[in-house]
Amino acid sequence: MTASRFAGLLSQILDRLQVKEALVYKSDKEFLTHLKPDHPVRFQWSDGDALPSELVYSDTLHKSGLIGVDDSLDKLKALTNVVGFFYARIPTSEDVDTGDIDQPSEWWLKKIMERFDVQTFQRLPDGFYVVVYPKPIEIIH
Repeated sequence: MTASRFAGLLSQILDRLQVKEALVYKSDKEFLTHLKPDHPVRFQWSDGDALPSELVYSDTLHKSGLIGVDDSLDKLKALTNVVGFFYARIPTSEDVDTGDIDQPSEWWLKKIMERFDVQTFQRLPDGFYVVVYPKPIEIIH
């Protein structure tokens, strides 16, 4: 469901920003078949090592575990050259031992804002998505 759910929005972002390369990172490879930008985009998919890309999409933040969440966000920061689109599912009381990170969206937002400039933070019934840009590099004189 996640793949087709965000494909239209991601295609719009690809077109508006004229992104030429996009990385689908640690997400379902099927997602690539749902993206329909109006211009040529070189897509790559990776579930491990990857090269930085103009746009990075990941819908598995919630799977990184409390211990690994900072490493996962740092990796996404290193991979994102222009824009990132990340989704995290927030477990409900009906979820039993999924291993997903059970933290409110405010907890996530704080961690994300430490690494990125946030353009959009959208709560959803089952979690949230965020559209982010790299923080500007500070030049020390």
